[in-house]
Amino acid sequence: MPAPITALFMLLLLATSLAAQDFRKSPNDNNQYRHLTLQNGLEVLLVHAPDSDKAAASMNVAVGSGNDPADREGLAHFLEHMLFLGTEKYPEPGEYQQFISSHGGSHNAFTSFRETNYFFDIQAEHLDGALDRFAQQFSAPLFTAELVDRERNAVHSEFSAKQKEDGRRFYSIKKAAANPAHPFHQFAVGNLSTLENTEERPLRPDLIRFWKEHYSSDLMTLAVYGPQSLDRLEAMVRDRFSRIEDRDLMPKRFDVPLYAPDSLPSKVTGKALKDLRTLTLSFPIPSQEAHYRAKPANYVGNLLGHEGPGSLFQTLKDQGLVESLSAGTGMDTGSNALFEINMALTPEGFERQDEIVQLTFNYIDQVRDKGISRERFEEMQRLAQIDFRFREQGQPRHEVMRLSGLLQYIPAEEVLSAPWLMQEYAPDQYRAILDRLTPDNVMVFSYASAAELQDPRQTLWYQAEWARSDLPRRVTAGTRHPLADQLALPGPNPFIPEELALVDGSTMEQPVRLGNHGGVELWFARDTRFNTPKANIFLSLRTPAVRASARSKVLTDLLLDAIRTNINAWAYPAQLAGLDYSVYSHLRGITLRTGGYSDKLATLLRRTLVQIQQPQLTEQRFRIARQQLIDNLENQARERPVQQTAEFIQSLLIEGTFETEDKLAAARSVTFEELQSFARAFLSRVDPVLLVHGNVTEASALNIASQVRSLLLKESEVVKIPRSGV
Repeated sequence: MPAPITALFMLLLLATSLAAQDFRKSPNDNNQYRHLTLQNGLEVLLVHAPDSDKAAASMNVAVGSGNDPADREGLAHFLEHMLFLGTEKYPEPGEYQQFISSHGGSHNAFTSFRETNYFFDIQAEHLDGALDRFAQQFSAPLFTAELVDRERNAVHSEFSAKQKEDGRRFYSIKKAAANPAHPFHQFAVGNLSTLENTEERPLRPDLIRFWKEHYSSDLMTLAVYGPQSLDRLEAMVRDRFSRIEDRDLMPKRFDVPLYAPDSLPSKVTGKALKDLRTLTLSFPIPSQEAHYRAKPANYVGNLLGHEGPGSLFQTLKDQGLVESLSAGTGMDTGSNALFEINMALTPEGFERQDEIVQLTFNYIDQVRDKGISRERFEEMQRLAQIDFRFREQGQPRHEVMRLSGLLQYIPAEEVLSAPWLMQEYAPDQYRAILDRLTPDNVMVFSYASAAELQDPRQTLWYQAEWARSDLPRRVTAGTRHPLADQLALPGPNPFIPEELALVDGSTMEQPVRLGNHGGVELWFARDTRFNTPKANIFLSLRTPAVRASARSKVLTDLLLDAIRTNINAWAYPAQLAGLDYSVYSHLRGITLRTGGYSDKLATLLRRTLVQIQQPQLTEQRFRIARQQLIDNLENQARERPVQQTAEFIQSLLIEGTFETEDKLAAARSVTFEELQSFARAFLSRVDPVLLVHGNVTEASALNIASQVRSLLLKESEVVKIPRSGV
């Protein structure tokens, strides 16, 4: 019997050689990995996580709504639903779901333009049974005829529940404005109309045909995660998933431009239901998937989306025109992509959109002329290397979803490191993107409740009103805005950590109280369990000023907005360097949290404390923040009844909470002078509690407490603030 022995030997040799593959993984990653290609072409990544009590799996299929037939929109999404509902081995419709949920797990799936991802997590000891059921869904689904109408209704309910949601409505406008010859133009969710099921046009035969013509093992990538050994995980996977049929298919290509060439440049204006105002500059560019090692779009997006002094965002915000700004690649079809700059506008910004677009192109010109430098690249590269070196593992379910998706287009040996790779300085690739960010290659999307449209169109299924128009001459001509002189490129980042060693001493089981230091109740916990030089500082400033009335709650929110606004410009580089902060209110006061790499954390804390102690208040920012608060409260009043009821019950039961109606009345009448007076008295009576946790020493914790006292509380009376009652 020489032939079978030889075949077995070759199979074992293949598995051994792949197991020895040199994965580029984080030094902080203790998991073991193995990559397999099954005999049917299905790629598998196995993850041995010895300390995990959960297991998980994700199957990514290179088929999505872009594969929908033009006369069966939503079919890929409908297939995602039907695949869960019974297999030859497990014919009961809810058997898979019941098995997962009864063993401490969860399951779900999503359909995007190019792919569908199925995933679950479960108690580790039940992974074998879960994989047996999971694999059957791809090798032997039943597509039970009696369940077709039930799932049609489920899909329709999913559609109708989001019909009045502004995010879905805006997305429907973007689809309507896209190239009619591109599949992105189609409706992706599906409903009772597109998924018609009648005697003249039965749905099940179309569903089975779609499955047979598109689902194939060679279009699938699987990630399995658990504490079991790699050999054991492979034994669970190899036979079961080898049964999926290989139909010898290739992923669909989408070579048609996302925007019809004769539609650029133009402006698309849509009418929102809620009080919001967004502006998006959308530029078609070539696909960036092949450039994952150099990430030129990340380089460009980092500069255009920067929020430091002199940035486009900070210049616009100082003028009271925008609330937020981000930049980077959006949709990528593998052939074409979109580079987008997204902004949330103030009411004044909505009135001055053309100026904002004009200034945006001025800043793009500045980046194109002076923004490409090796020093900037090396700074970004250094930050990416630090983040990868100290990467912490996510939840098993999230890990497998990410890995199965990346495995579709990234070599297995790089799939662990790909999101952090910046291997080479690529000025030509940066310029290639910037050369596409021009006034003649843009579709500008404006979406707001205040939009005024003449002869609007309506999107087919969401009835969202929209209109297309030409861009004004001031934008297309490339003229310079007066504010362009205030624009500046970011300087060197002072927050990049240099000292990355771990402090001496073992991890403490729980925080210990170090006593009262100048009125500050100090707690300390050294924690280096995850081998990362990171720390967190929580400063709770309990004060009776917060919960006195609905008016005091509104004043607190307005004060915190001013503090965040003042902090943001100089703290943004800290966020890029792995530090973060938040200032938020609660029932007994406010809390400041700073966290990240411990080396420069104290610097971030000091600057933040100064802003809290002496907030810079301006009447312009007050008007913007008050209007934003009013909009948010009015939008809450438009939420579904169940959400409004929950908030109403909370206001009745918990001391220090207030009804939306009361906060709205206060927001409409509060004055700037009141805010100034409130800010002066805010810390006059305070109950400070400080927790220092992570890669820090006890001496550092004591020093931080001293800084809090000297910078923030010199003129405060320390009092005790009781907990809120019911």
